[in-house]
Amino acid sequence: MSQKIKKLFTKSKYRLNSSNTENVSDWEDIQNVTLRSKHYSHDDTYLTESEDEIVRRRHERHSFPLESQIIQNTENDSRDDGSPFVTDWFLYFTNGQLKLSFNDLFDALIDGIRKEGQLRSESELNKILNDLIDIKTDDSIKSEDKRMKQLEEACAKLYTKTSFLFEVVNRTLRDSDRSKLTSLGPYCFLVYNYIGSQIPKYTLIQRYIGRIGNSTQSSSIVVYRGCGATMGLINGYRQAAGQKDKYFKWLSFVSTSLDENVAKTFIYNVLYEIKLHQKASNDQFANLENISYHVDEREILLRPGVRFRVSRVETIETDKVKDITKIYISIVPSFISRLM
Repeated sequence: MSQKIKKLFTKSKYRLNSSNTENVSDWEDIQNVTLRSKHYSHDDTYLTESEDEIVRRRHERHSFPLESQIIQNTENDSRDDGSPFVTDWFLYFTNGQLKLSFNDLFDALIDGIRKEGQLRSESELNKILNDLIDIKTDDSIKSEDKRMKQLEEACAKLYTKTSFLFEVVNRTLRDSDRSKLTSLGPYCFLVYNYIGSQIPKYTLIQRYIGRIGNSTQSSSIVVYRGCGATMGLINGYRQAAGQKDKYFKWLSFVSTSLDENVAKTFIYNVLYEIKLHQKASNDQFANLENISYHVDEREILLRPGVRFRVSRVETIETDKVKDITKIYISIVPSFISRLM
């Protein structure tokens, strides 16, 4: 992350008492207040309005409040694998046939994004649409399957763009807002499948065998996420720490980083250390470094619907903030790679 951006992320005019913040909506208000304020760098210069908007949106993407006001305990969740929102859209759109064409999906994608962006900046919306339209008009790719994969990758790349799209998508998924099933279902489906496509199909049976055998021997990577959470949610995680029968679920896409220092620039009061088992869970995440608009973030994107266990919870300090809650979690394999 560039030094200028890092300074602006970590030098806010506001200091907030996280112990008094009890609702997710409070954290969203804090984001708006803090990131819409004037941010000054150490040489007394400040960002232009457009630069400030880029910083604000990058911060929102990495620190978007993941939990609704009730913690998502999946103990009694019969649909504990994958994203109900994405699955329901797929069933609805295909009338239960589970088959769709590139053209039908593309048209639904464009119509949906245009609907969600009609109250946004026209130039911002057009840039998004033009990036996607270029794929449809590219005559060099004839294969339906290859065109679909290209569209999936383009949608995943758009997730990292400083636009309105990631925010409205994640709010919709987190809150299970079915009023947006038609408009945002196609985009969510494409990014969801992009993440699932990062594992070769022939390894699926190997992973299933590992699930019923000894899957604990798989190698793992660790990613990090800095964000905010209410004390009620933090206490819920504390109580579940170390209990193997307690699972939780994040319903939205989740931006994380391979670099802990990057994640720390987005902290409000929580730092997640997230263990991903590569052989068992690599349909649950995708490395976006090669396609991201912001390579310095080293982003690993988690799928909506990922389940996890809490290993432990502790209080730490960073160079900038005291009384940070660090939550150690482990992602649980889903064994659902693609919906088509």
